[in-house]
Amino acid sequence: MGGSTGRGAVLVTGVSTGIGKATAQRLLENGFEVLGTVRRREDGDWLRESGGQLLVVDLCDDDAVAAAGERAEELLGSTTLVGLVNNAGILGAGPIESLGAEDFRRVMEVNLFAVAALCRVFLPRIRRAKGRVVNISSVSGLFAAPFLAPYAASKFALEAFSDSLRRELRPFGCDVTLIEPGPIKTPIWRKAHVASGERFEGSVYQQALERFAARARTSEARGLPASRVAEAVLRALSARRAPIRILAARRAFVYRIARGLPTRVVDAILARR
Repeated sequence: MGGSTGRGAVLVTGVSTGIGKATAQRLLENGFEVLGTVRRREDGDWLRESGGQLLVVDLCDDDAVAAAGERAEELLGSTTLVGLVNNAGILGAGPIESLGAEDFRRVMEVNLFAVAALCRVFLPRIRRAKGRVVNISSVSGLFAAPFLAPYAASKFALEAFSDSLRRELRPFGCDVTLIEPGPIKTPIWRKAHVASGERFEGSVYQQALERFAARARTSEARGLPASRVAEAVLRALSARRAPIRILAARRAFVYRIARGLPTRVVDAILARR
């Protein structure tokens, strides 16, 4: 990368599938150098074949993230790191009274603590370049559905983290954008322990969980392609003035209306569904 004369480099986490892969592809197509993270080297073969660079790292291991920072320095050379896209994330689902502390802890480690670790390591280069950070949140960071408490809590926390980070970086000419996708056609639901699985069989919530899982599968099938989120990331990195939030969802107005409704009204609508 040291001799690149393109638009600079962007680090994208979680590029094996879904939003991360679509984002890395879109950025490469638009003249950015891309460093992508994966947990298993073979999951990133496509990126190397496409001209990107790969970092194999467990984002929940602070020492591994620090080592990835040193490796990134070698790969970047004199290329400017103009963007950090925190995309990697996992789902946590189930009724709260059936979930243990580890269920919450694991989701928070990936969806929040790993983001903080990456910022600690890569912000010095981003700051020097007056670059941008893009955090992939979710409509679950605006609106907490039943049976998604670990995931929603992590995304609400990411929203607050991003607001603080944006205000801290503003004096340095940097910016932070939150992308808030609605249902997207990605493998995240299939990778998760589905809420209607054997773990919750016999639970007093079983019927509601089965309806929840069926609706989740329908939402995924009807969801936006990951490429739409990739376009939002490109906009966040390329626009003259970075947007603070981009709501990437079908019928985005529904989520905006829901946020303005009385909480009890929203509760009643969800109960009927």
